[in-house]
Amino acid sequence: IYLITTNSYFNYEQSLIFGGADGFSYFEISQSAPKFANIPLQPIHAERFFFPFLIGLLNKLFSIEIYSLYQIFVFVVIVLINCLLIRILRNAGVNSFNLLISITLLNLNPYLTRYYIANPLILNDLIFILGTLNSILGITLKNKKKLFIGLIITSLARQSAIAIPISLFVIFFFKRKSFFLNSKDLILLFVVSIFIYFLGYFYSESIPQTEERYDQYFITIFG
Repeated sequence: IYLITTNSYFNYEQSLIFGGADGFSYFEISQSAPKFANIPLQPIHAERFFFPFLIGLLNKLFSIEIYSLYQIFVFVVIVLINCLLIRILRNAGVNSFNLLISITLLNLNPYLTRYYIANPLILNDLIFILGTLNSILGITLKNKKKLFIGLIITSLARQSAIAIPISLFVIFFFKRKSFFLNSKDLILLFVVSIFIYFLGYFYSESIPQTEERYDQYFITIFG
């Protein structure tokens, strides 16, 4: 209640100015759905088309304004992030006081909850955090299903999700006997990640592009 009543709420134009410039690409993808976008977009943003495309479909089905849908989804994802973090900390044996401090640090700093409420168009980044937490929960519970679901969510949101299977491969290499994943699981994780990547690649190749894909990869992913 405190955050909702004290936060800034930017409109579409303000969101693009105050930290949400990437949202231009996502908004255009939503506007064009169920068709491909027909204006030039940055290819690395176009590859993250899935959730903006889904919002565009919901806009067409229910006639809810696109920007409002982004705002609604931001609140839903923030609640889910808090629920996952609470569960992860509970499983780690964190007591109620330290749990409250952790949740407070998460929500009252200016770079997460407040930021995304003000700039809802960059919802993809928030969904990436959600998927990463779900993967972490899957690892702590040794639950392969949760881990895979988390990886799928992160991969659909951002290409940097490839860090998850790479990290798990390193853990597997050094702790093979005690690790709950086997070599087949790791191969499947990589296959899922690569399949989702090529899905995004297909979308981005089907629309006009503003610049070279590989220059953006060097800065955004490898940087």
